[in-house]
Amino acid sequence: MPIIKTCVTSGQIFTVTDQDLAFCDKIGVPPPTLCPEERQRRRLAWRNERQLYKRTCDGTGKSILSNFTDQAPFPIYEKEYW
Repeated sequence: MPIIKTCVTSGQIFTVTDQDLAFCDKIGVPPPTLCPEERQRRRLAWRNERQLYKRTCDGTGKSILSNFTDQAPFPIYEKEYW
């Protein structure tokens, strides 16, 4: 039987399904206290989508910042050159 809860962060009402409870039991964690949106926000807060590397433009040879390392298997160009 589903459980209706209130998110401790946002105050939003959400439902914890039987499948959610079975999954929580399987991995040994308590049922969620945060709504799905807040759980997603918390997971995304730890992601690092921007890591910059100092490298040279493959077209001009200038020093640039890129989110690809020197070991990238494709050429990287500065914006103006591209």
